[in-house]
This record gives sequence, C-alpha cells and structure tokens, in this order.
Amino acid sequence: MTQEEKVAQDAWLFQLIGKNKIKVKATQYVSGYTITNEYYKAEDIRDLFDSEREKVIEQMKIYWANHEQLSTEFLVNGAIVGCSQGAKLSRIEGKDHGVYTDNIGGQALLNEDDRSIYKEGFGSIFGTCKYETGKNKKCKAEIFSKWYGTNQSTQIGEGKASLTMSSYMNCPFHSKALIQPVTSGQEFNFSDSLFKYPKFVVESGEEVIYSNVGYWNSYNFYKRKINMTVIRKLAIRNMSFLSPTIEQTNSKGYYERKWLEYLAKYMLLCNSKEKLRDIINKFYDKPSFGIASAVAKNNLLDNYNLLFQSSSSWLQSVLNNQRNETFLRAVGLWLEEDDVFARVIENYFLLAIMKMLPNYGARKEEDAIVYINVVDSFDEGIKKYYGNGIDIHYYMIDAVTSIRPAHTYISKAKINLDTSNMERIWDYFAKNRKDSFVELLVINLGVTYALSQVAPEVTVAVLGTLISLPVALTASVAWTVASSYGAAWIEEKASEEFEKKRYEQSRKDLGDLFSKLKVYTIFANNDENADSFTYQVFPSSETEILINNFMNNISRIYIRRNKRSQEKRCLIDILELKKISDKPLKLKIDCLIAALTLDTMTNGRIFGVEDGESIVSTGMELLDMLGELIYKGKTYLVEVQTVNGEIDIKNTSFLSGTNKYVDISKLFTMILE
Repeated sequence: MTQEEKVAQDAWLFQLIGKNKIKVKATQYVSGYTITNEYYKAEDIRDLFDSEREKVIEQMKIYWANHEQLSTEFLVNGAIVGCSQGAKLSRIEGKDHGVYTDNIGGQALLNEDDRSIYKEGFGSIFGTCKYETGKNKKCKAEIFSKWYGTNQSTQIGEGKASLTMSSYMNCPFHSKALIQPVTSGQEFNFSDSLFKYPKFVVESGEEVIYSNVGYWNSYNFYKRKINMTVIRKLAIRNMSFLSPTIEQTNSKGYYERKWLEYLAKYMLLCNSKEKLRDIINKFYDKPSFGIASAVAKNNLLDNYNLLFQSSSSWLQSVLNNQRNETFLRAVGLWLEEDDVFARVIENYFLLAIMKMLPNYGARKEEDAIVYINVVDSFDEGIKKYYGNGIDIHYYMIDAVTSIRPAHTYISKAKINLDTSNMERIWDYFAKNRKDSFVELLVINLGVTYALSQVAPEVTVAVLGTLISLPVALTASVAWTVASSYGAAWIEEKASEEFEKKRYEQSRKDLGDLFSKLKVYTIFANNDENADSFTYQVFPSSETEILINNFMNNISRIYIRRNKRSQEKRCLIDILELKKISDKPLKLKIDCLIAALTLDTMTNGRIFGVEDGESIVSTGMELLDMLGELIYKGKTYLVEVQTVNGEIDIKNTSFLSGTNKYVDISKLFTMILE
C-alpha cells in the first residue's frame, strides 16, 4: 500500500468517529532564536486514544454485522487490525498475489500467508499489552504463525485461502489475546457510498437495506433516483475470483451480482437517453495511452457482460409474459404506458450494440460515449430513416489511425405491418449497386455468439446448413444486410466462407412475413456504412400462436403430380422446417425468415426434379402459388390433410373468394379445414 493510500484510510477512520486532525508544535533553534510552529499532523490510527480506538472498532463491528456477505469483506493489503489486549491499532503488510478488488487499479487481496503486521521503528506492534506485568508492558509479538477462520472456498494466489473480517490470529505469547481485523482495507475507497453500496437507488422515504431481496425483487425501478458512484463501484468490482454460479445469499458477492440484475431492470425501463449514456460510460475501463500515443481503445469492463446477461434474461421474461400483467408487476417490469415492450427491446438492443462498437478515445476526451440522443424525425440524410430512434455519438479511428467522430443509429422497435423504412434504407445503401444480400449463418452467428457469450445448446438444419444457437439467447439472429461487396471487411478465410453462404433476400417477402408474424423489428447501422446494417426480430404477444398455426398447417399440406400419383411431398419438408417444431420461439423465427424470404427455393425441393431451374425463388412465393401450382405446363395437386381425409386446397378457406387467389395470412391466423 502506498503512503497516499495509508493516509486516505486513516483519514477516513478519523472522519468516521468525528475526530479532527491533531495539532502539534515543532520547535527549532535558528541563530540563537527559538522558533515554535504549529501544524496539523496527518491522520494516523496509532495516535488514537483508547476511547477513540474502541469507538472505531465498535463502528466497524456495527457496519460488518449488516454487510458481511459483500465482497468488500475480503481483506486487502493495508487492512487495519487490532489486538484484544493491545493499546494500538496497526495494519497488515501483505504481498501482491495478483488478484485485485477492482478491474481498474484495485487493491491486492490477501491470503493466509500474509501474517506480517506493521511495527513502527523500534516500537511495538500493538503498543502496551494488558497481560504484561512489570515496568515493560509493551507488546512483544512480532511473528504470527497462522490465520484461523479463513475462506477456503475463495482462494487467492496458489491454492491459498482468502482472509475476511471473520479471520483472526492468536498472540504467540498470550493465547487468549486475539488479533482481529477492524477494517477490510477496502472501506475508505467507497467513501460516502460505503453504507449505500451496492444499492444504487436513492430512496426519498424510509431506507430499505440492500439485502432485502424479497422487497427489491418486486421493486419497480422506473424513474427512480440513482447514485452514479455506487454504479461505478459495481461496474469496476472484480467478480472473477468469486464463484460464477452464486446461488446462496450467504455467498460472497451474491448481493453485488443481484444489484447488477436490478440495474439491468432499471436500464430496460429507462426512458432517459442521458441516464443510459451515463450508466454505460461507468462500465468503460480507463483507456491506456502509450507514451507517444494520443489515441487509445475504450474497452467495456467485465461486469458489463454480467449486466448484459441479466438484461437478456429480463428481456426473455418480458417477451414470454407479454399477456401476463400479474407476473410483470410482480417482478417490477410493468408500466402503465404505451408499449413498454418496445422500450425494453430498444434498450436491450442498445446494450447489445454497445458491445460491438469500435470505440476509441483521445487524451482530451473524458467519456467513451459522447451522447445518446433521440433522432429528430425531420433530420436529413440517413437520419431520416431513424426518426425518433437513437443516435450514439462516440469516436473511432480511421485507416491512418487518426481519431474521428462516429455515429451509430438505432431505429424504434415496431410491430411492422410493412417494412417501408427498412426497404428505403436498403435502397439508400444500394445506390447504384444491383443487389443486397443477407449475410447468413457464418458472420451473423459469429455476431450472435459475441453478443450472447454462451455455449450453443440447440442445433437444427435449415437450407442444408447446420445452425447452432444458444438456448439462453434472448433474441433472434442479428441479420446483417450487406452489399455484393459485403465481405470486403472480413478476413480472407471468413470472406471465402461468406461467399459460399450468402443469399439474396426478397424485401417484399420479408415485409410480408413480418406483417404475418406481427413481430417487433429493430435495425441499426454505423454512419453511412451499408455493410454494417443489421436488423433483429423479437416476438410480440401474438407471434407464437401465429407460428404454431403456420407450422400446423404446412405439416398437413401435400403436393403431388395428380390424384393417381402415390408420391407426395409435404410442405413442411419442402421448406425444411420439420426439425424446428419443438425448438424455442426465437429459433423458429430465424428459420422462418431463412426458409420463406431467402432466394434458395429449387424445383428439386418442390417437385423432386433437379433441373437446375426454379419456378419460384422464395418460400413466400411458393405459398402464393399453392392455389394453382404449375410446373412445365402441368398443374400439380395441392391437398390438405384433415380429420375427414385429404381435400383439395381450393376447397379450403386458404383461397380468397371465387377468384382463386391465395390468402397467405390465413396460414398463420387459422387452422385449415
């Protein structure tokens, strides 16, 4: 511990008991004259009187009686210790084991081998001892053999137990004299926020302790006042040495993780872009500038991943319970406002996009994110497609490593009855380019994994390619729309794979499908970069029923050459959707987008004839032709399997009136009979 840190902790303890600095006199003899000066001595815990020392010990006992499950209970270098029979306090002089309290310049955590305690010059460690008799009553202890009450479950260094406020040592001369921590050594770093941490909410009425999870689990954090100092402490706290699967309330770090979960709830409901920016900035590390460098990368701290994982879990709960007001109220995620679900999606998507931004800072720049503003619906250029959406302003470097301002735009989340905005922005990007492509299954899943950071647990084959998606992934794949030059920014090997797995996507079919599924869509891109345009899809309260109806219907629709033909092909097999019937809703949405809107349909899949041609390009086009399916001049029979046997699809409600035009929406809204 540096001298500066030592003074800071001692000053904090003086302040804790309301003790002022000690005024001392210094006398000098100069040229036959006596000069006396008065000055205030720096705070030193060894200067405390007996009553003051006992007051410090008592204050800290009261604090730790209510806060023993926080990770702040682990002892760090410089922790204050006292002897039950001694007259002075001292501090542990430990080693640096390479494990720190914070992810930025944190204090070194101690382990059971750290038994050295500070002694002032030729003095004693703990001053006078009550057990000593005679003229010399000074403490004789110098070497201590063992810490007891260590934390074996959390090890610091090479297999060594950590020390907590419950740890103690015995005096080597008097067995009943105990050496015990008075502070963990961390408290002074929290200053005024110590008694608030990890509760970031500022209450106006009666205070509720942070550990009352029964109260806080159902608390609605919307528009509550927050303490940014506490949020910064949560952001930088080192959780890596703690168990990643903390379940019990008596586990160290449980409540800090719990309050990161609550912070995720606050952010999902938040309608202040300024507060969202301020919180996100608290999760950025301090950039490391080289000696001659004026630019450095801004990196999100590890705890941002914990925050994002919690936001993913809360989003999933919200999407799964859109019709369940009772549940949403019980978990504090219900608002009496229009379409709270859209706001939750937008804020989640913002948190996801933050993980992907190439953010850089200059020495003169203080914040990683300059601002997050609402886009004016009357803005020109690319902004006009993001009216009432979000504009994230930050800095990045260009090809010559000079820093420049950058913007990422995020649209509003809407249940689209059409995709006119998205289609217009595709046109804006395309300009003179002939085609737009969807970058599928290679780069998109890579982006998806980067966002989720969880292992894949679900696999399903679509379009002859194996898709692996994490079960815990909240949203569907982040689809990236790229130009025909869209692989230019990818490394060579991935670029080759991209060329193999790129598909044309029908804009019309995509819009039609979204309107049928009644899904929320949201899209984003960086500056004017067409290759960064990404859209993502989220289910509404109606989506699952609509998809289930569709899956039921296509599993009973068959195509065959004529009534005499024994060979028939089921529509669910033609679309390659059979394997997703029991898969999560988010995966079904992705597979439906792939099967129905990508230019992958062949005559071989429809008719079993590989002729190198295709009468339709997409699954949606095939659905549109089911009323009159003609191949090489021959009309194929399309039938629906019902409880009464197979009937011609022309005799079902699938067709619109007498004109024999199909009504695709009915495949989603009803069961064909």
